[in-house]
Amino acid sequence: MEINSKIITIIVDDEPRARRLLRTMIAENCPNLFVVDVAANVDDAELIIKKHNPQLVFLDIEMPNKSGFELLEIFGSDKFNLIFTTAYSDYAIKAFEVSAIDYLLKPIQTDQLVKAVAKVKKAINEDDLKQKIEALQNNLDIANVKRIGLPSQHGLKFVMSNEIIYFKAEGSYSKIILTDDKRVMVSKKLGDMENLVKGIDNFTRIHRSYIVNTDHITEFMKTDGGTVKLSNGDIVSISRDRKDEVQRKIKSL
Repeated sequence: MEINSKIITIIVDDEPRARRLLRTMIAENCPNLFVVDVAANVDDAELIIKKHNPQLVFLDIEMPNKSGFELLEIFGSDKFNLIFTTAYSDYAIKAFEVSAIDYLLKPIQTDQLVKAVAKVKKAINEDDLKQKIEALQNNLDIANVKRIGLPSQHGLKFVMSNEIIYFKAEGSYSKIILTDDKRVMVSKKLGDMENLVKGIDNFTRIHRSYIVNTDHITEFMKTDGGTVKLSNGDIVSISRDRKDEVQRKIKSL
């Protein structure tokens, strides 16, 4: 396993023997960890955490001058994954109150160390997956705003969303009016088109027969129950039950 694929780890413990023992146990049993540094007290730990930005910290609770909990007051409990090491089982409840992944009672047992590290690896993987999903969702949202795939005879015809002026119902079909004065007919009902552009703020259904791109509204007229004039000069009606909603949307433009 390459170093850059390992979990960057720091050990904080005031006892030199405890630091050496834990480091050896990690080297022998946890190949996915890379111990970059150790610290004997909270002040040193603060410096090396800022230097290395670790993903995992093994943190002794009882140390001279400042306890392990005081280190968390500096960084918070979400800066890194945390495994407490302690000789006192009474600290277990407190450990989980500050969102520690696990705690290890001294003398540390190999099986408990391996189990605790497995929890850390799972937490990191889940966090990475969450970030990837969020990034993918953001990319999809951006892509949806930029391009829309219109069903065609041969598959999909992609157009930029800002090129669509409005959709018009034509029975079981829908007509899409574009900025280059082109008309695209698709064998989908207007409800399907509404689902297609769902989540894109500038599209709104103003009538059972029309979905308009509000960016292309150039004029709103209250006459004849309410109509809008679009950038290509077309005038389309607003249904009575959607008039208030359309007016609110127009005011927010």
